[in-house]
Amino acid sequence: MNRSAIRDSFMDRRSRAILIVAAASAVVIASALGGAAGAQVSPPSPPASMSVDDVRESFISSGFQVDRPHAWTWMNPPFTSLQVRDPASQRVLMLMIYPDSAAAKTARSQALAHEPGQAEPHLIEGYGPSVWSDNVALVETTQSELDQLSQARSDEANGVEVDTNLAWEHSVTNDAVDLDFQQALVNTRRIVNL
Repeated sequence: MNRSAIRDSFMDRRSRAILIVAAASAVVIASALGGAAGAQVSPPSPPASMSVDDVRESFISSGFQVDRPHAWTWMNPPFTSLQVRDPASQRVLMLMIYPDSAAAKTARSQALAHEPGQAEPHLIEGYGPSVWSDNVALVETTQSELDQLSQARSDEANGVEVDTNLAWEHSVTNDAVDLDFQQALVNTRRIVNL
C-alpha cells in the first residue's frame, strides 16, 4: 500500500470517527460486557433511565471531578454529555446520557452501523470502545492520548507531515472503560432509591 493510499484510508477512518460523534454518540455500561471483556467481572446493573443530575452526583460522590453537563439538543437522538476526570490519574471519561432507553438504543444502532463487526462501537475519536447501560454510554481515554491526538490534528491542519500510522494509532484506542468508572455509575441506584 503506498503512502497516498494509507493517507486516504486514514482520512476515511477519521471521517467515520467524526461522523460517529456527530451523528450517533452512545450510552454507558454494557450488560453484554462479559463476551468482550472475558475475565472482567461486570458490576451490578444501574437503575433504568438515569437522569443527568443523578449520574453527575453519583460520579462526584465517588470522588471524580465532573464538568457541567452539555446538552446536544440538535443531535438525533439528542443527548447530554458529561466529562469526568480521575484526579488520581490521567483518565478521562465521557458520558452520553439519552432521555430514555429507546433513544439510547437508536444511537447505539447508528454507531454500530458506522463500525460493523464491533461489539461495542467507538463513539468519539481518541476514546476507547463504548460501554452501555440503559440510557447511558461511557467511553474512556487518557489526557495524554487526547493531547497527542490534538497535536496530530494541529500538525495536519498546519501542513506538517504526519506519520499516518502513528496518527491513526492515537485516534482509536481499544482500552475499555475501567470498572471503577462503571461502579460509579452503579452508585446512581443508591442515589435514586434514597
